[in-house]
Amino acid sequence: MTAFGQKRTFEFWTMMCSLWGGEATEEHKKPKNNVGMYYFISAVALLTALWSLMWVSSSYSMAFTHCDQFGLFHENPRCRQPYIAGLLFLLSGISTIAALVVALIKSHRGKKPNQ
Repeated sequence: MTAFGQKRTFEFWTMMCSLWGGEATEEHKKPKNNVGMYYFISAVALLTALWSLMWVSSSYSMAFTHCDQFGLFHENPRCRQPYIAGLLFLLSGISTIAALVVALIKSHRGKKPNQ
């Protein structure tokens, strides 16, 4: 067996497929790049960004009646919520873009351009 994180060889896949009654094919030689995982992370981060954007608008309207100033270190927790939600929106938005860029780079890596 191979250790965690090591690349598995064609012989490894031949042995594993023979255990389960199958055959190792050329597909087992190709490394997998987990593009779907990055698309899933991007989708979850996008949903988090949209949720935090709604949180920004609702907490700002609620805090507008009680707070004369907003701040991240304000003593009233209601006056802190718009900034916390804004930071969450910023971080999840950056995570969405980063995961999407990584997924697009990994999905196009190794493809030959049409001639």
